[in-house]
Amino acid sequence: EYDDLPFKNKTEQCLITLRKEIDLFENLRPAIVFPPLVESSTLKPEIVSGLDILILRELTGGIYFAEPRGIDTLSDGSRKGYDTNLYTTSEIERIGNVAFDLARKRSSKVTSVEKANVMHSGVLWRDTITDLHKRNGNGIQLSHMYADNCAMQLLRNPKQFDVIVCDNLFGDILSDVAAMLTGSLGMLPSASLGSPRKDGSRKAMYEPVHGSAPDIAGKELANPLAQVLSFSMMLRYSFNDSENANLIENAVSDALSSGARTNVYIPTERSTITRKPTTIIIRLSSTSAGNSNENPLESPLLDCWVTRVISTIALLTISLLLFLKIMSNSTTPSYPLNLVSELLNLDKYSSYPGSEKVSQSG
Repeated sequence: EYDDLPFKNKTEQCLITLRKEIDLFENLRPAIVFPPLVESSTLKPEIVSGLDILILRELTGGIYFAEPRGIDTLSDGSRKGYDTNLYTTSEIERIGNVAFDLARKRSSKVTSVEKANVMHSGVLWRDTITDLHKRNGNGIQLSHMYADNCAMQLLRNPKQFDVIVCDNLFGDILSDVAAMLTGSLGMLPSASLGSPRKDGSRKAMYEPVHGSAPDIAGKELANPLAQVLSFSMMLRYSFNDSENANLIENAVSDALSSGARTNVYIPTERSTITRKPTTIIIRLSSTSAGNSNENPLESPLLDCWVTRVISTIALLTISLLLFLKIMSNSTTPSYPLNLVSELLNLDKYSSYPGSEKVSQSG
């Protein structure tokens, strides 16, 4: 229903403007194949079994933001549309350093992706990452790959990769390709992070990779797991709480092992509604934490948790937006961010006692 809106008013513009205004330049998109879902992938089990890769997407530069861009009417009445894929050395270096840091905690392997064969921005990307690796990439195995070849290799031999770092456009495309390796776009969480402050904290936003799927809204068919796993990433990266992040991720795996699926995800005689995987995860998390010995598939109390969890997530989302608004140093947000503020009436909190102090200290 939003397809016919003016370009500046489209819902996607609100999201990318929010990312830009608070400088969430690093976007982490893990693609993990849980053992119970190996058979759900369209690829052979031996290709995807045990897959665990991380796509690092530069999120605040490139073709989605650079100028000039637009649509012009020519003298003969025809029109031309154009966009600019622009990156600076500093933008590439900061996402490259993140890639190297992430790889050191994994398998110490980074694949940098661009189109240096046909794009000047790709040439700069490759040159910059290569020079950065010489200075800061000690112990990291670096390789370069064209974006179209990377898409092919993700389907041919995805386990050759560990960390893939790429620009905004290619990261957007390749992460959706990686999603289908896992069996569903509904399985991929993401974390959008800013630079660490002196105290180690950072601005952040967490969301599933997938869209809103309005065609199945209200039918209890949606796969909730990407949202649940995004919450796990929030615990890990914003609260430094790996223990509870692992608890949730293990509960997701156990819920999948129990056979919980949504109809839209994998239609079988064992499929169920959105509520069931969610409540199973809650119960399994509680059980793993030592709070219950109940069978998660048989508890009659599960449904009452759903409303509580949904309400809690909604409140956390609003609180997060409020936090981001207060902590943002920007004083001139563009139209979509003003729209968010208006809808949530956030501006009245800008003068909340102490907010100036919080903003300055941030």
